[in-house]
Amino acid sequence: TLVGEDGMINGEPDPNAGKTFFALLTFEKPVTAPLGSLFIGSKFDFESHSPTCRMAFFGKLLTPIKPAVQDELKKIRIVKMKSKTGVLEKIDKADPCLYTAHGLIKKESDFSLFQGLSVVHERSGVIGKIDSLFGTAGKFKIVTKEPIMGMQVDKKGNITSNEEVVMHFRKYVYDNSKRFAQD
Repeated sequence: TLVGEDGMINGEPDPNAGKTFFALLTFEKPVTAPLGSLFIGSKFDFESHSPTCRMAFFGKLLTPIKPAVQDELKKIRIVKMKSKTGVLEKIDKADPCLYTAHGLIKKESDFSLFQGLSVVHERSGVIGKIDSLFGTAGKFKIVTKEPIMGMQVDKKGNITSNEEVVMHFRKYVYDNSKRFAQD
């Protein structure tokens, strides 16, 4: 990747220009530096043709953390972006914005963790909310504000095309609870 002085990356505008990013860096040996100080680091000792990443970084030291102390790591709330995928199974004949789906929630899961969370129909981009359970086999109902168009549906309302819905969420790395977070 070529980054120019004008902020262009390979001739294109940088989509992350002006954004702030945070990182948790762990080192083999302790590093002594006052809070708020600027630090510069690099890892260039790899072979230039190896598949291993060579990198350089700089930033301000915001807070010291002792990784061995679990409560210290919980303070900085590091997240992983995750997603779960389910499949639409049936459309309600009376309400074209009500769907039955499966595959996103296991039948032994605590449904209250999922209720009210958003899902996105992959092909159309229509957003819906997980509304309620449907039976005991891990099926659930999704409510959308608008009908999803272009699906293949039989006379009984069964969706015959493969229509996936995805729930995007954040999982806090050092949080042992099973909760999900969405915007």
